[in-house]
Amino acid sequence: MELALKQCSARSVDFSEAYRFQYIISSVPLIPPGLKSLRFAEQYVYYGTGLPVSFLKDEDGIVFAVLFGIAVDKVGALSDQRPIEGLLLSDPDFFARFARYLDDLSGRYTLLVNVGNDYRIYCDSAGMNGVVYNVEKRRVASSLLLCLDDDVQDHPDYDHAQIEAGLAKYTLFDTRDVRVRRMNPNCSLSLVDFVETRYWPRDEAFERPESDLAAIYKETRIQLASATLPTI
Repeated sequence: MELALKQCSARSVDFSEAYRFQYIISSVPLIPPGLKSLRFAEQYVYYGTGLPVSFLKDEDGIVFAVLFGIAVDKVGALSDQRPIEGLLLSDPDFFARFARYLDDLSGRYTLLVNVGNDYRIYCDSAGMNGVVYNVEKRRVASSLLLCLDDDVQDHPDYDHAQIEAGLAKYTLFDTRDVRVRRMNPNCSLSLVDFVETRYWPRDEAFERPESDLAAIYKETRIQLASATLPTI
């Protein structure tokens, strides 16, 4: 985060404005100017004023996750007001059931989930909300500079000048800094040991025959029409 602050200062840019749609999840307290803060799952959480944030509840109304961004399931947009049917923290197979629930979740989001002493990060299937993490700092954030306090240590596997010129790209899961990894959207990230665990795809086939497509499109249209999305 210190690097983001330094870069903003050097360019006379308001940090809170530049990072108004971003977040930081840290195991230790930070002081990001102009960001909102909360404490959840033994983590210090900071987020910009433009980022929608909701607390998700299980069927019994018990909070189990913080949602950064917007997510829509079969019923509609997730919010503080609507408990999620079919999910119970008392279920010993909660995380397996939750992973299946994510099959029907769409949007642009990051989830910080807490069940007992288990703390995990999940994100949308394309990683569009941004999830990078620094194991050394035990920090997760939406972008690289928020995960760093010192200067970038260039990843040795890339020609960074080529990338800056738009002639090359970082491959999946790498960032410019060798210490910061981009999370795999098909995995959950444990904040206990910072190990990623793949939960999708599973063994079952997910392809549908062409004859099912019309019904799938109809179901999608109905869900989108009924969903009430928060205003950003």
